[in-house]
Amino acid sequence: MKKIFLLTTSLLFAFFLNAQVSKTVNVSAGGLSTQLTSSEKSTITNLTVTGFIDARDIKCIRDQISNLSVLDISSTIIMPYIGTLGTSTSTNYPPFEMPEYSFHKNWGASNTKLTSIKLPTTLLSIGNMAFFECMKLSSVTIPNSVTTIGSDAFEFCSGLVSLSIGNSVTSIGNYAFWNCTGLTSLTIPNSVTSIGIYAFSGCSSLVSLSIGNSVTSIGDYAFGLCDELTSIYVYAITPVVLGSGVFGSVDTRTCSLYLPTGSKSAYEVAPGWGDFIIFIEGQLPVTGIINMKKNVINLYPNPVTDGFYIDGLEATSNLTLTDFGGKILLTKQITANEYVSVGILPKGVYIAILTSGNSVHKIKIVKR
Repeated sequence: MKKIFLLTTSLLFAFFLNAQVSKTVNVSAGGLSTQLTSSEKSTITNLTVTGFIDARDIKCIRDQISNLSVLDISSTIIMPYIGTLGTSTSTNYPPFEMPEYSFHKNWGASNTKLTSIKLPTTLLSIGNMAFFECMKLSSVTIPNSVTTIGSDAFEFCSGLVSLSIGNSVTSIGNYAFWNCTGLTSLTIPNSVTSIGIYAFSGCSSLVSLSIGNSVTSIGDYAFGLCDELTSIYVYAITPVVLGSGVFGSVDTRTCSLYLPTGSKSAYEVAPGWGDFIIFIEGQLPVTGIINMKKNVINLYPNPVTDGFYIDGLEATSNLTLTDFGGKILLTKQITANEYVSVGILPKGVYIAILTSGNSVHKIKIVKR
């Protein structure tokens, strides 16, 4: 009986420990801490805040609400604060800015549990290191009101798999998304003019990248160690001047550059851009990034002798076969399991590009 009692007690404790506790509170700047009881601070998992807040309230959320997982501050307005009770050693916090070190891991244990946040729709900037090492944060939407993303703002957010950057952002700070290893696709909107050094370096799962047409500078190693990149969509007709090692470790032999019509010759001779081999003009999606899917399409046999089949196509697709120099050798429509003859091609390595709707698949072929 004692064992059963202890087991039941343990199960109940585990249940209450993992239960979702929601709370909505309307506050005046600096007043959040006094509106929550000690019990609420230790049990709340989902918090919605409305009204006016400042750096003191963000610090309260970070340091005192120990089990917080989901935070919605979209209906708040961040007020200025001058004093020593903010999120960092600073004593001057501007309005409409997510304060520096807002949820920096080293400043509070509750940073480590945050999985979701809705930012204020009136936000203008995200401060330096605001979400540094929020490793469980999985999805972030930068509001269209935001113009700047500070240095190291989302550095080491390794769990981040979905990122939407608002269409008013003009600058992305140094190391802003460094080592966000969960990202697989990224769209830099047309509003952005500058990308800082190491901004997306170490995003090792990034497959597809779209760079808007207003970017004028890309800092050193901005996309270094993004060695899974297979497609880069560039909307600027004139090649952007690149810093050192911007695409360091990207395989420029197999990563395709999709360019505006008429710009290929300029990119072929531009420093950094000219390292790429596959240049494809006039196939840029109108609405931004193309959905890249990996390991969905199966091409067999590979290596190839006389021809191959493609399995996994859901509909009719366009096949483009190129050599490593980007020269198009074959273009045709194909269906699932259709045989494609390449017997006349010499031995070597080729790239098969399959386009269907909003999906693009690229497969390296070895011809024996």
